Amino acid sequence: MSQPTIVCVGEALVDFIPAQTGVALRRVDRFEKTVGGAPANVTVGLARQGQSVALLTRVGDDEFGHFLAESLDSEGVDTSRFHYDAQRRTGITFLQIDARGERSFLFFRQESAETAITPRDLDPAFIQAASIVHLGSNLMMREAGREATLETVRLAREANRLITVDPNLRVHMWSQPEDCYEAARLLCTKADVVKLNDEEAAVLTDQTAPAAAAAAIASWGPSLVIVTCGERGCLWRGAWSEGALPAPTVEVIDTTGAGDAFCAGMLAGIAEANQGSGGLDAANWNTILSHAVQMGSAAVTKLGATAGVPRRP
Repeated sequence: MSQPTIVCVGEALVDFIPAQTGVALRRVDRFEKTVGGAPANVTVGLARQGQSVALLTRVGDDEFGHFLAESLDSEGVDTSRFHYDAQRRTGITFLQIDARGERSFLFFRQESAETAITPRDLDPAFIQAASIVHLGSNLMMREAGREATLETVRLAREANRLITVDPNLRVHMWSQPEDCYEAARLLCTKADVVKLNDEEAAVLTDQTAPAAAAAAIASWGPSLVIVTCGERGCLWRGAWSEGALPAPTVEVIDTTGAGDAFCAGMLAGIAEANQGSGGLDAANWNTILSHAVQMGSAAVTKLGATAGVPRRP
């Protein structure tokens, strides 16, 4: 497989999607296993948009870990940088989906394989050969994962690659909430592009208005900050551009993976802009983020993080 344009570094998990929505997990009779974990979901969306993408991660050397590799392989994702851990199991998540399509999680990820990623798992040449490097903050729960994340940033910056970040806060996985927020803030300061939802933006900045929160995060150093606002669409602020877009009206079945699909649409648009003659400027951000909004809206129309994510014709 040729060198991918986009390299995502982070967790791959197995999601168990309930057959019934609007009921407590204890009432669910059946579940379907699917690919989960924000970075993995993003790679699926990118592959379906025709982008060359790889995921660097650690999974258990178990049936679930090999399920993830085979599933992503079948989507066209480069899994050559999967590390198989014989001592730790693949992380799993059970989803509960309420009558409005909003989801909550029951994680089984304590000491799971993805929490053990270290700088030794990185492939510097592979990372530096990509055009875009995409990261989240969840690996930073452990010191080795924090070091791996920051080393990835250093490698990408050294090679003058575009660094994109979706903090994807999972506060309950951390021993202290403020540690989670501090890690996310640190990672945002090192990014070129930051995407996060309105709740995350508010908690990281103490600004309840999404526009004010976006401006605050942009002042930390990123060239552009995008805040997604669910059914209200998104807005963005930064050196390259600013604006807002509404979301289309759709029937919401499950909000799982909406932000990841948005990220995939955004990254696909960035990759295509970088490959063209215009590059990234104010004129094309509206087009890029319009596509991202469409991708995120499509994701919520079906159960699971990736079932509704469209494929490019």
